Amino acid sequence: MQIIAKEKSMDDLLHEIRNGDKKSFEKLVKQYYDQLFQFAFQYLQNKEEAEELVQDFFVDFWLKRDQLTIKNLEAYCWVSIRNRSINALAKPHKKIRQVELEDSIAFDPTITVETQELQEKIQKAVSILPNKTREVFLLCREQGLTYQEVADKMGIGKETVKSHMKTALTKLREYLKIEGYLCVFLFFIL
Repeated sequence: MQIIAKEKSMDDLLHEIRNGDKKSFEKLVKQYYDQLFQFAFQYLQNKEEAEELVQDFFVDFWLKRDQLTIKNLEAYCWVSIRNRSINALAKPHKKIRQVELEDSIAFDPTITVETQELQEKIQKAVSILPNKTREVFLLCREQGLTYQEVADKMGIGKETVKSHMKTALTKLREYLKIEGYLCVFLFFIL
């Protein structure tokens, strides 16, 4: 009986997410993020890449929520992360999802107003970061540089880069939570 109840609640959750319910999406993220991150990390053996991969999955899931055909939401999450991890291992140089997302917004006339609003909120949130923190953040997220590459380019230590990124992500999460966009701003979690 518990399995049926779980499947029923997952079906309900999926239905609510498809209808644009951000709270249901946030519930899904909270329920699976840590487990999916650990799963991706087992493949990638890199914390930052695993975080980004899981964040990208959830961003894609939200953006394509009404187009996806999913019979088992839990299995879909696990299989998607496995496939993305395997694909990431096969790529010599990983592309940054945010740049891809910006490109798709620029060329996709069917993009929703909500996604455009989110992009504007993200840009505003980034613009209010302290100068050094913003510079580190943009080098990491938009240019796709590693923490070590940013450290070398800016003449600072790798730990300083990590500290700036932690500050940036914390401030961005806080700002977007206030704005009501936290649940779809997952590529900046942790």
